Amino acid sequence: MAKRRVAVDSDDEDPQSSQASKRARTQDSEVQQLEEFTSQTPEKKPKVNGKTKDEGNSSDEGEIDIRDANEEGEEFEKRFEEENGDAIRRRLEARSQVVGGIADHGIIECIEMANFMCHPRLRFTFGPQINFIIGHNGSGKSAVLSAITIALGGKTISTGRGSGLKSFIREGQNKAEVTITLKNQGEEAYRPKDYGKSIVITRTFTRQGSSSWSIKSKDGKKISDKRDELAAICDHMNIQVDNPLNVLTQDAARQFLSASHPSDKYKARSSPHTEEYDLCLAHVNQTRKILHQKKQALPELRAAFKEATVRFEEASKAREQRHKADELKKELAWAHVAAKQHEMEAKFQEVAKAQQRLPRIQEKVDGAEAQFKAASDEVERLEREFADLGNIDHLNQKAKELQDNMRVNKNSLNQFKNDERDMSASLTGLNKAIQEYDIKIVEETRRMETHTLARREELNRRLEEAKQAVAAAEQAHGKVCDEKRAKLTATDDCKQKGMAAQNQMKQAQERIQECNTMISRCKDREDNVLAPYGKDMKNILEQIKQMRWHGDTPIGPLGLHVRLKDQTWAPLLRSQLGTLMSAFACTDPRDRPQLKRLFDQTRNHHINIIISERDEFDYSSGEPPANVLTVLRALEISDPYVLRILINQSNIERTILGHNRKAGDDILLGLRSGVAWTADFMRVTRYSEGGGSSIKLNRIANADPRQMLFTATDNATELRDWQERLRVAETTYQSASAECKRLMEMYNMITQESRTLDQRERAALENLR
Repeated sequence: MAKRRVAVDSDDEDPQSSQASKRARTQDSEVQQLEEFTSQTPEKKPKVNGKTKDEGNSSDEGEIDIRDANEEGEEFEKRFEEENGDAIRRRLEARSQVVGGIADHGIIECIEMANFMCHPRLRFTFGPQINFIIGHNGSGKSAVLSAITIALGGKTISTGRGSGLKSFIREGQNKAEVTITLKNQGEEAYRPKDYGKSIVITRTFTRQGSSSWSIKSKDGKKISDKRDELAAICDHMNIQVDNPLNVLTQDAARQFLSASHPSDKYKARSSPHTEEYDLCLAHVNQTRKILHQKKQALPELRAAFKEATVRFEEASKAREQRHKADELKKELAWAHVAAKQHEMEAKFQEVAKAQQRLPRIQEKVDGAEAQFKAASDEVERLEREFADLGNIDHLNQKAKELQDNMRVNKNSLNQFKNDERDMSASLTGLNKAIQEYDIKIVEETRRMETHTLARREELNRRLEEAKQAVAAAEQAHGKVCDEKRAKLTATDDCKQKGMAAQNQMKQAQERIQECNTMISRCKDREDNVLAPYGKDMKNILEQIKQMRWHGDTPIGPLGLHVRLKDQTWAPLLRSQLGTLMSAFACTDPRDRPQLKRLFDQTRNHHINIIISERDEFDYSSGEPPANVLTVLRALEISDPYVLRILINQSNIERTILGHNRKAGDDILLGLRSGVAWTADFMRVTRYSEGGGSSIKLNRIANADPRQMLFTATDNATELRDWQERLRVAETTYQSASAECKRLMEMYNMITQESRTLDQRERAALENLR
């Protein structure tokens, strides 16, 4: 039976409820199909009065046209079992004898990751059976498991590695892509005609929040991009990525192994299957009831079959009589054929006589056609001659047009003659005017030659005065421009000094705020040593001592048992271990809800709860040489249980400390692999197979409560230190504020002088123009 397709609409859906709903819908579909099969026959339903049993079951009268379908269905099943039973049993026996066989479908052949977590591009090709992926901590082993879960539609929270798709994108990249190839062969392959022997599933997601699937065949042809299609493939191949029995993450494994009793482990993992088996049993009982009801209806159907058989025999006899009547009608038709044949022979004789007269009639017709053709040719010749002669009206019209053209041409000729007379008169007048102007030009030339020398001397004198005025105006304009440039330089210098003073004032103000915050916290810590770890922590510890627990009394905050030896590493370890310092640990998972309620009631939602049994294991084999400084060697931890928790949570026994990125990398090169935290807030990694990476670590804000962790001095000394810093910051702020005010007044004065120079420059430029 084909699998039902189930679409998952949200990542927040419960995986167990999702799988239960799939099974419930599939089993409901099976029951419905069984009801439909048992309520009808393999071919047709019996008809009563031309209707099916379902349509007309209120009446038992009428004609029944077909056989009992139930008996025929039983005969078909018996015949099918006799023909194919032995072959099916042989196939099942052969399949049951195969031990450790390789599945034909649902096997991951390979996976490819691009910009996923710490991998820029990585491809794994898996074997058909068990595969092992080994590597150091942080080398990306769990990334492969997370990539499989993400690509097959699992929820990001089930990976235990992030709360959203954005957290899986490699640092500095905008999108990531995961491609999985699933084996799709054998008898139970999913749509083999479309996908072929492999199904390629690609999921792409970006930092903007978009996500898409691309489902292709083996040859690269895109079949679908719908999530419903992916759900149908996973359902068909029984792939449940959110089921811990299929994909077991580190967090789920740790929680599973920390269960106190084997019966609890069995109950945690077997309860979903127990519910599934109970649901299947309920459907089997319902199916048996339906079969029992259908068997009770068999006697009534057999009686209807007998009655239908009798009526069928009567109908068969009626059809035989109807067939005989049809034969007699055919014989009657052949009796009319002889009479029609005699009439046809008489008509043939008349046709023969007409054919004898046909040649004489044909000769007369040919002669008449020849005469008609000759007459037609003569008429056509005469019509052409008449057409060539034309019409008298046409000739009159043509004569009229010629007369009109002659009249127009005569008028034009008269107009041209008048224009010629006017032009002759105008030409005479122009010649006379030219002679008069020539005389005037000669007189004017003689007069101008007398006054040219004196006028030229006057113009030269005026030109020299104008050049001197331009030079003076240019000098004045240049002087104003130089003064303006000097003022602009002074303005820029004053502006830069003012901005520097403002930055200094802003920094001093931030230091004042930081000092006030830390002074307030020091005063709070003076009254309450537990203030850095949360609200009302003293009351919480008192309640923990008074409450009853299934395991050992929870221990915490863990920071009470940890002290830093060298303050050089304090800022780095506050950032990396600060959250663990406020955490609590318990040995029994059943104590976690009770402890969580206590933290929620006091609004300490940031406190983590770690479940870990007391196991003082030997961790020395994982430590580097004694001359290498690790996080564990930089700390002094008074409780062995807390020590093992920090090792399990943060690998402090093998994490190297370096003063800067290069120093940390040099240490790791000597060790050939490992992880280092550096004082300049870098996480450096070196892999055993070669290569490495470095990631920038986040710094904590000045107002963060974790700033109060790993302090070397007592509270009073630290309070005095912060008060002294506050006094220095206030002095710096006051001096920076006074300097900023002085520079602002100077800037305003220079700006006013620049405006005056602008006016002088415009006046000088206008004078120059």
